[in-house]
Amino acid sequence: ETTASHATVEMENKNLEVLYQDGATPLFRALEDTKWARALELIDESPPQVSTWVKSTGTENTTFGWSLWRRLPLHEACH
Repeated sequence: ETTASHATVEMENKNLEVLYQDGATPLFRALEDTKWARALELIDESPPQVSTWVKSTGTENTTFGWSLWRRLPLHEACH
C-alpha cells in the first residue's frame, strides 16, 4: 500500500506529482471528502501539498465521470 508516505517522498524529491491510484496527498483526499477543517490543518502542516499535482492514468476506478486527469488540490476544492 502506498499512501501519504508515497506523497511525502514525492514532495521531498521535488517531483510534486503523485498518481491517484498510488495515494493522493492527504490534502487532496480531505478536499475530495469535503473535510474543510482538516484541509486547512493540512495546509498549515504541509504547505507543499497545496502545489502537488495528483494525476490519474485512466486505468483505475475514480470518483469522477472521466478517468484521465491531472489536478491540484484547488481544483478538487472547486469541483
